[in-house]
Amino acid sequence: MLYTKTINGQQLSFIDYGIPSERPAIVVFSGWCQDHRGWEELLPYLIYEYRVVCLNWRGHGPNRDRVEDFGVEEQVKDYLALLEELEVGKFVAISHSHGGWAAMQVAQTLGKERVPAVLLLDLIMTEAPPEFVDTLKAIQNKETWRAALFGLIAAWEANTSNHKWRESRIKNAGGHGFDMWARGCREVERAYATWGSPMKRMEAMPGPSTSSTSTLNNLVMWNYMNNFRESMPNGSRLSNSVEKPIFLPLNCRNQ
Repeated sequence: MLYTKTINGQQLSFIDYGIPSERPAIVVFSGWCQDHRGWEELLPYLIYEYRVVCLNWRGHGPNRDRVEDFGVEEQVKDYLALLEELEVGKFVAISHSHGGWAAMQVAQTLGKERVPAVLLLDLIMTEAPPEFVDTLKAIQNKETWRAALFGLIAAWEANTSNHKWRESRIKNAGGHGFDMWARGCREVERAYATWGSPMKRMEAMPGPSTSSTSTLNNLVMWNYMNNFRESMPNGSRLSNSVEKPIFLPLNCRNQ
């Protein structure tokens, strides 16, 4: 069931499953032009043990009317406000795709005691390949965005044989036009240009996590899933819960 709250002047939708307990909650961050439905395969493995919260970004809820321009900064502000409204205490952040940029900023803002771990799923952890940057730019161009987007989604589909995942990606991407796709690609391009890579973004976070040992500890969940991905027979780059959801709760229990 979707709930709504007015956050920062915007009516935003979200899910809030499970019952608050002493265990850390699970707070998930969707990628651009995706919504809470992308986590449906994972939820049954979590909600009986953890509280799970997912905010749909502006313009990503049931109402797909156009919205004023926004970016990662607004995503972070909206999520921080929602967490305050819902009185969410300690939690593990789990992001899909480029929702990871907002997840890392939320974690940095709240600190390691509040957010002891961040799990980044299906994200290019190195510097962005030139061909990927070219695609991001093409989707920001009204003359080329459709062809570029079709090619990008085709590449996603080619990297997995999981029918449920492919179906989920297509169904969840509906209702968005040029403005939202271009906005998302602009923010992704900007993030890589600013930070270089997600790994460098993590290194720039202040506090104990900047040391190599602490960084490895903080990344234990991501590393586990990344190693698991390398051993997957279908060769998917998607090291996430949609492909193999049962493994995620095993990692969360270690936090």
